[in-house]
Amino acid sequence: MKILLLSPHFHPSNDPRSNRWSALAAEWVRMGHEVRVLTARYGDRAVREVWEGVFICRKAYKNVQDMLVRPGQRERAVGSGRFRLFYYLNKHLWRPLHWPDSSALWYLPARREALKMAASWRPDALVSVALPMTAHAVALAVKRAHPDLFWLADWGDPFSLQRLCPPNNRRLYGGLNRRLERAVFSQADAHVFTTEATRAAYRALYPEAFAKCHVAPPVLSLPVCAPGPLRGARPPFARAAGRVLRLAYFGTFTPRLREPEPMLRLLDAWRKESDRAVELHLYGRLPEPFHPLLKRYDFVRHHGLLPRERVWEEMSKADVLVSVGNRSALQLPGKSVEYLASGLPVLHFQEVEEDPVCELFAGLEQFCAVPVWEDGLSARGGGQMDTFLKALPEAMSHQTAVLPEERLRPYLPEFIAAFYADLLKP
Repeated sequence: MKILLLSPHFHPSNDPRSNRWSALAAEWVRMGHEVRVLTARYGDRAVREVWEGVFICRKAYKNVQDMLVRPGQRERAVGSGRFRLFYYLNKHLWRPLHWPDSSALWYLPARREALKMAASWRPDALVSVALPMTAHAVALAVKRAHPDLFWLADWGDPFSLQRLCPPNNRRLYGGLNRRLERAVFSQADAHVFTTEATRAAYRALYPEAFAKCHVAPPVLSLPVCAPGPLRGARPPFARAAGRVLRLAYFGTFTPRLREPEPMLRLLDAWRKESDRAVELHLYGRLPEPFHPLLKRYDFVRHHGLLPRERVWEEMSKADVLVSVGNRSALQLPGKSVEYLASGLPVLHFQEVEEDPVCELFAGLEQFCAVPVWEDGLSARGGGQMDTFLKALPEAMSHQTAVLPEERLRPYLPEFIAAFYADLLKP
């Protein structure tokens, strides 16, 4: 089968959408399919290249930031005057006006190239990945030009349902958002979401398309040889008593959607009350609005974004992995599956009652959810966290970090790639 994939985020970009679809595209090639990817420019990478058997075509930068700041230089550029000027202009001029999202600059060049590829290569299936919604807008143009081409729309994040962190100015474009989204739901032959809650929410909006909607969970895409524990048979708590308790958080924070303050406040209070030496290591990009907040907590160490091949190594240094939930039940962070595969204790700060992360870890003793969406719950959650952290050395020291293979199988690239391939077959 010949598959044309439209995704502004793809290898070697290090972000959730790229990590997921780079792994799946490579797996499709191993399954015998022919895959071509239309993506955005990435630094000085070649406009065309073959990676893991996947033909990659890079067309235009997806936003102004990618033009100005090269990969790997963002952390150094954040404090510069040029970046601060860009941040101000982006926040006050570009963000209120762009549509359908911040990748709007990619639309026209990607549309031209996608139409050309569809006409000359004649793929059997078209797959578009959102967010950004721009990819679905490009795919919609291709579908209208080639109505017999099977089109699968993958929704890594919802579009019009994004209330806390909308991709554009909802006051200005609310009606246009719904029209574009309705056109995609009408024209695409299949839709895939990462959670059942998202599928149910869209069923209420577009009931006529529900039969075409499916769910595929996050992909365990870290470069490891096989599923299994990070530490083999080594117990999670093999350190001597009295050593610094090392906590680690992997991922980014997003204003209004996923914020670190409740987690930092509770951890700071716990370490002072318990008189325990604690270090919290943050791995990932840190948006500008959170910089002043982190400076108030001297037990926090921010390391920036890690290369994918180093994530397992840094995870293995942690005593406890820290997770911060979204303030929406419609999204399941991809790193949650990596946390699950690690077998390490996980301390999760729960922002909504119906949290898909809690469902993912259901039944595991090494998981503790701390509800923080209300002040009263935060106080009770602090007690739960205290019990969990103090009991860990005794409760976990006799256990290995091994999870049954069947618990991880649904998240392996080969399993999910086969699921998508079955949907693409006519």
